[in-house]
Amino acid sequence: MAYLKLVMNHTQWGGATNMNNAAHRRYVMTEIQEFLNGNHTATSDMNGTYINTASSVIINDTANRPSANIYRDITGNNTGAVSYNNHYVRFKKYHYGNQEAGSTDTNFGAFNYVTIRWYDTYGLICRTLDKANSQAFPYSTGDTAGTWTGDTAASQWRFPITPGNCYAIHVIMTDKLFGMWVEHSNVVTGYYYSHMLSDLEFSPDLMRHLWNDNNYYCPQYTFNTADTRLRNDADSTASQVSSTSHSKRLTMGMKHRPGANGIKNTAAQIGGYYHWGYTATQANYNNYPSCFPPPWYDMPTQIPVANGDTGYIMQPLTAWSYIGYVNRSNNHYDYHGFPRMMNIWRTNDEGFGYGERVQKDGKYYRSFRLHRCGGGYGATTDSLYRNACYLFPEGKGD
Repeated sequence: MAYLKLVMNHTQWGGATNMNNAAHRRYVMTEIQEFLNGNHTATSDMNGTYINTASSVIINDTANRPSANIYRDITGNNTGAVSYNNHYVRFKKYHYGNQEAGSTDTNFGAFNYVTIRWYDTYGLICRTLDKANSQAFPYSTGDTAGTWTGDTAASQWRFPITPGNCYAIHVIMTDKLFGMWVEHSNVVTGYYYSHMLSDLEFSPDLMRHLWNDNNYYCPQYTFNTADTRLRNDADSTASQVSSTSHSKRLTMGMKHRPGANGIKNTAAQIGGYYHWGYTATQANYNNYPSCFPPPWYDMPTQIPVANGDTGYIMQPLTAWSYIGYVNRSNNHYDYHGFPRMMNIWRTNDEGFGYGERVQKDGKYYRSFRLHRCGGGYGATTDSLYRNACYLFPEGKGD
């Protein structure tokens, strides 16, 4: 994978620049855009006034960059100041099946837009949108700066207002996954934000047929999380699952998914627990996809291996397009079944640090803690006290 870690050169951590200045965010956004374009390949290419180059990391050589034509039309408005410091980077992420043998733009041109935007009132956010630059995840129908806030009463999706509120921003690009993670400057009680777009495992005949039937269809799963205390291992302060605790901030799914009567739009729930994978036997929630294992499951901290040492697991994720009992109606008729989400694995809770490099069977991965888990399925009264850890591959992606 191509990997970027931007550490702010903030005076709070001994840097030279006061990053509590909204006008500085365009310099950070420029670094993200130049990474995506492949123009920056070493930390020496970064702007050292605003980025701590000694603590930052970039892996962006030819061997690790995604294949050609997976990421296209990378644009932004970060070369100068703009009104409300409303800076963005936008690009198209094509499904990796577009580059498989037998595929072309005319028989499987499936893609979604990804927009990273940083705005005075609403802060930093990354969203996935369909080919019309609409139907945004998380929340909202469009890409204008004022309609993306989601749960406005508690501000769960606003991260953060100035670069000074960031400790670091991480970005990953593979053929099959794009991801961005934001670490708050307050590593204990600040909010950690994640946005990932994972391709579903390619099924050529089915997916080409569905795309030709409706070219808004794109078999990619969006996974958004926001939570606190992710650097604290199993601490005594649990994250309460309520409308103001920031522990319910988890949405996932695909906007245009196959159903009995064609392609169906999928809603995201902001402020509830359906995306956590709560499977009530007497209800069905066709609008609230999740994954398996569900996010609320905890994973063992360690597992035994043959030599008496301890090891760790790598559990692939599969997509659940609906939650609850199976009802073969228009709402629940998904020809995908439960496909694998590519380039993302669940591993042992708190097994690795935030952005840590991990080796497994001769291959390397980056670990990120995405959300709290381990205290129940996500109902209002539950408390989540462990940190769910996920792995993402280096290189072009498995």
